[in-house]
Amino acid sequence: MTDFRAALAGYFDDQAEYRAHKAEEYPEDPRNGASARALREMGAYVRALEVDDPRLVRIEPLVWRIDDTLLVGEEAGYVGSQIGFGAGVFHPVEPDRILEGFVDAIVSDWQNRDPTEFNIPDLAKQAEVDGPESLEAVGLLQRWLADREEKLVLDARVEGWPWSRIADALGRSKQAVWEKHRATLDPNDVLDT
Repeated sequence: MTDFRAALAGYFDDQAEYRAHKAEEYPEDPRNGASARALREMGAYVRALEVDDPRLVRIEPLVWRIDDTLLVGEEAGYVGSQIGFGAGVFHPVEPDRILEGFVDAIVSDWQNRDPTEFNIPDLAKQAEVDGPESLEAVGLLQRWLADREEKLVLDARVEGWPWSRIADALGRSKQAVWEKHRATLDPNDVLDT
């Protein structure tokens, strides 16, 4: 968890550096300087959190990291960009409230992503962790598996596989497999005997 705490603090630091650069570029606009200060405060706040802070535990498996760089989704990126920015989403700086909003945005981004965008081995690893935080990874894996099964069943039927062979491969009855997939296939596709 220490690495994640540092990565999250680093995310806020990187955003602060960007805002500081914009403050130099546009000195007549005080919002960028205020945002840079607020983002630095957030970085310090995150570094001071307990390693097992429940908010960090909740979002660690939901974000991607490349080396020490944290990658967040669109909603979380927007929330982060508004920290301390004048009349933006969060002003004045209230670190607990900001972190709660940021966590909610990361969870929302995670839940709304296309499951094909995820690294399946990473999702499987996240799903193995005991605790309710893993439910989101389990749900994404289930959606991915359902989509994958539908595609592969269609491919198998196009290649001429009988329903009995498909059912054996899936470990289910051919009746159950046919009923589940017949709506996405040719309506004239009948259950073989």
